[in-house]
Amino acid sequence: MTKRNLFAELEEGFDALADERAGKVTLRSSTVEYRPALDDWLHDHVAPAYDAIKVDPSRAVSIAGVRERIIAEDDAARKK
Repeated sequence: MTKRNLFAELEEGFDALADERAGKVTLRSSTVEYRPALDDWLHDHVAPAYDAIKVDPSRAVSIAGVRERIIAEDDAARKK
């Protein structure tokens, strides 16, 4: 696997942003299709979770905790 050069990627991104702001056409210009299911998920699941964490930060789960839960659920599903 090739090691990424994050500085070069950031630099490329800022150059592309400057080109776009200058009115130049960039190769990475794209449009994103509207997906109502994504909006529903954000509204129904993500926003309430975010609001709950803002009210009580102790409810937050570390990334290690999330990883452990995903692995445990995957293991349980594979045993079925």
